[in-house]
Amino acid sequence: MSNEPNDPSAEENTYRRRTVMGGIATGAGVSALGSNAAGEPESNDPDEGVSSEDASSESVSNEQVTNEWVPADASEAHVAVLSGDQAGVETTAGGCVHVTPGEEGTLLFDVVVEDAQCLTQAHVREGGRGEDGEIVATLFEYTAEPDGSGDGDPLTTTPETPLIQGGLVDDPDLAEAILTEPAGFHVTVHTAHNPEGEIRGQIRGFERGTDTEIEPVPAEFTASSLRPRNPTVVRGDWIDVSARIENLGDVTATQTVQLRIDGEVIAERDVELGCRRARTVRFQDVDTEDLEPGEYEHGVFTEDDSTTGTLTVLRPPEFIVSELDPDDVTVSRGDLIDVSARIENVGEARGRQSVELRIDDELVSSRTLRLSGGDSRTVTFEDVDTEDLEPGEYEHGVFTEDDSETGRLRIRTPPEFAVSELDPDDVTVSRGDLIDVSARIENVGEEAGSQDVELRIDDEVVAERELELGGGDDETVTFEDVDTEDLDPGEYEHGVFTDDDSATGQLRVRTPSGFTVSDLDPDEVTVAQGDLIDVSARIENVGEEAGTQDVELRIDDEVVADRELELEGGDDETVTFEDVDTEDLEPGEYEHGVFTDDDSATGRLTVEAATDDGTIDGCTIIDEPGDYEIVNDITDDGERFGGPDVDACIWIRSGDVRLDGNGYTISGEGEGVGVFVGELDDRVEDVTVRDLDVEGFGDGISFGSDLLDWPVQATLEDVTATDNELGVFLYSASGSTLRNVTASGNGNYGVLVWETNDPVAENVTATENGRDGIYLSEVGNGEYTGLTATDNDDVGIRMGEDVVGSTFTDLTIAGNGGPGLSAVDGDDTLRDAVIEDNDGAGVWVSANDLEFDDVLIRRNDGLQVETQGSSQHTASDLGIGDAAVFAFSDQGVSLDAIDRDDFPTLPDDVVAVGDGVEVLDVDTADVVLSYDEGDVAGDVVELWRYEDGEWTVVDAFDADGTIDTELTQDGIYAPVEDTSDPTDEEEEEEPDDEEEEDEDEEEEEDEDEEEEEDEDEEPDDEEEEEEEDEDEEEEEDEDEEEEEDEEEEEDEEEEPDDEEEEEEDEEEEPDDEEEEEPDDEDDEEDEDES
Repeated sequence: MSNEPNDPSAEENTYRRRTVMGGIATGAGVSALGSNAAGEPESNDPDEGVSSEDASSESVSNEQVTNEWVPADASEAHVAVLSGDQAGVETTAGGCVHVTPGEEGTLLFDVVVEDAQCLTQAHVREGGRGEDGEIVATLFEYTAEPDGSGDGDPLTTTPETPLIQGGLVDDPDLAEAILTEPAGFHVTVHTAHNPEGEIRGQIRGFERGTDTEIEPVPAEFTASSLRPRNPTVVRGDWIDVSARIENLGDVTATQTVQLRIDGEVIAERDVELGCRRARTVRFQDVDTEDLEPGEYEHGVFTEDDSTTGTLTVLRPPEFIVSELDPDDVTVSRGDLIDVSARIENVGEARGRQSVELRIDDELVSSRTLRLSGGDSRTVTFEDVDTEDLEPGEYEHGVFTEDDSETGRLRIRTPPEFAVSELDPDDVTVSRGDLIDVSARIENVGEEAGSQDVELRIDDEVVAERELELGGGDDETVTFEDVDTEDLDPGEYEHGVFTDDDSATGQLRVRTPSGFTVSDLDPDEVTVAQGDLIDVSARIENVGEEAGTQDVELRIDDEVVADRELELEGGDDETVTFEDVDTEDLEPGEYEHGVFTDDDSATGRLTVEAATDDGTIDGCTIIDEPGDYEIVNDITDDGERFGGPDVDACIWIRSGDVRLDGNGYTISGEGEGVGVFVGELDDRVEDVTVRDLDVEGFGDGISFGSDLLDWPVQATLEDVTATDNELGVFLYSASGSTLRNVTASGNGNYGVLVWETNDPVAENVTATENGRDGIYLSEVGNGEYTGLTATDNDDVGIRMGEDVVGSTFTDLTIAGNGGPGLSAVDGDDTLRDAVIEDNDGAGVWVSANDLEFDDVLIRRNDGLQVETQGSSQHTASDLGIGDAAVFAFSDQGVSLDAIDRDDFPTLPDDVVAVGDGVEVLDVDTADVVLSYDEGDVAGDVVELWRYEDGEWTVVDAFDADGTIDTELTQDGIYAPVEDTSDPTDEEEEEEPDDEEEEDEDEEEEEDEDEEEEEDEDEEPDDEEEEEEEDEDEEEEEDEDEEEEEDEEEEEDEEEEPDDEEEEEEDEEEEPDDEEEEEPDDEDDEEDEDES
């Protein structure tokens, strides 16, 4: 038997008609024992059922026992039609139940069940349509459990042998409740296949004589849950619209469901729904291209109902061009011009377009511009070069995808200075001759101009003058008395040059006589005072002409002997000065050499005292000038000299002393001074200490002392100071030199220089010392080259108070426990330096003005440059980290390198493509940021700035691996790429307050509801359907509204004339549909509810 009320066979299979007489054959179904065990039907005609005559006697007797207690307002008879529709089960089983009042307080239930397999139990339950209530009475139980388990056996019926079963309700209160409110109760019949209930029927009241064949409630399709309800879209967008369609009737039916916009049917589809079924119907990819901007009523309509909302269509972005400036301009070829125009988005939606500058339809420059609806922006193309434009008229203009504005551009011929008539164009002179050179200069351009006219010899400018000429004018320019003295003999190209042209010729210079000196013998010699020596040298005339000159022997620029020498061109001769007496030379070092008018050759002459061999083998005092050498390692045995003011193992208290350590070591026991240079009551100068290791003293080597009043000038070279408390100490040692000195492992400072001017330090290394590597205080005009300060416990190089006018070249400062370089007070220059991997700041400055030239500062734990106080720095090539190079002038700026992984959180779809920098207290600074082009997906890289918790766009650049720009604001700067699609608009939907809808007027609002969803996929159907059967009242969400609020301001190009920088904020509202919609436009989603 079909469970569909509109099945064509329903007329044949409808339930047996029974005239309401108060019951059916009550004697046949009073109890389970009185059931029709034979299974015989009560009538041979299944369509007619039991007639009123068949049951008249029982009805009359039944009325006689029930009328007195039956409620006055109760119906005369009650029937429940049993079917699988109400139970949510597809089955051929069916039947009916007649309810008849019995003895006082009792009800007789006559149950007829047809075509049911494996009947187990039947119950009366409390609950209206769509509700599963509690069991209030049992009508029969063939098995102990509804699923057929336990004691007993299920019973099977057929249409020919229906089950006719009686049941009794003897609870007076329940009987009265059923008669008073029959719609609040239903009968459920269970089978082993459907233990939750295979067929059920709601009890209904009728008057006697009424035909009990219950006609089904006709189909009624309602529409609700329109989504989106109030969307806002840009014209041309595609949208999806859905609504929930429900059949409130008892029969399956098909209706056409339509999507309408302002009453016009946009799309439709036929939807079939069974009894109490519901389905979500979607119309996908609805095109809004044909809708004019404005508001429309849109909705989903059935034949019985509709649900509507407001569709707002926005005008799409449209970029209009106006205010072209200049619109008519005349310039000289090669001039740089600025072209600007006003771009306005006259649409209502935000958009992005490329704005182009074109000259005669050829693209010259472009930039990407984002504008919200109604916004406008002046776009300026700066420094447009006209060099490649031939003189003439051009159409120039600014273009968008929607509009353009053009004007006229005229290019004039600029001044051009041509050169001709060079005189002389081919000449030979003797070196030193004076010559005149002239040429004709003509301005072949249309405009007047001024240029420098230069005389060059082999591209070197020898003379120049400024010349001003009107268009078409010419003038002869002469350079008089050009001296050839500085030209070596040979051939040269000489000529007259302007910025635009040149005329050149050949100049030959002959070689004059020239006496060169070579082969000095001896070139380095040591003699005892009073010895006689011979000195010789080879003299050659390298000129083409013969000549005569005096040849002189000089010692420290004093002429000791001379002789006249004549040589032909190309000839040479060896000149010897014999028996040169050294008696008048004090012990010391001298420069000796042979000199001509043109050349010289010099060497070193060392004169030693004749009375002393100068050897040292232990701690001693050197108080006479002379040369001394250490002949063995020396260990301090406590016998030091000079008292507490000096306390030295070797005390050099005389000037003009050279102490050669010969690579030996002087060792101490933690006190005193290894080597001390200075005198208690006189200045000591011209002292050299070399090739020596000093270890284990209080001070390793000390030039002067803060305990003495007299200054020292000395040289320290090829010396190592190790494991002393202080490695090397210079106090009041102006003019002293440190060369090839290493101070390592000392407990305090490696090198300390104090109150000293004009020091020179070359190749000095300070490493692993207990405090600073090198400490300078009150030091002026120092020249420091090749300093290395590594792995010291505190500052690498510290510049204390009054360190001024000093130049530091070729520095390596790394791995120190504090700042790499600290500067407190002064004005100094750092050049060719690397400062890296220090535990503090790279450079820490307070009240010191530094100049940075080719300096790299990176990977330090603090700021790379930390500036305090009134310091003002200048930089021409200052590397900060591995990605940034700065240039600025007189700036008290602090700088730091920021790794891309340490940037503050960037917005979604914005990706860092390289490392950045942090800039503090900046006025104006130029920076070049480098990044890997391979990290960029597009053609544009933007520079963003982070300040006060917000990122802002600074400017946009071509993605060529570098960003070259000027910084004028503090903050963190990062090279980034915006990977978002700016035309995408995401919607955020906010649910409205939920409305509770009652579908049954008799249902109470506080009753609990349960929903059960079953999804059925039909693989052969294009539509996916989930069917919903509802037997209880459903509370559903209605009128969910979708709101979209977007405010975005963004500027990809920084423009100097812009009044305001645009920031973009996007607020995304989630879609009000909780489930992801399928791609197939025919997919539908059905919901089963029970």
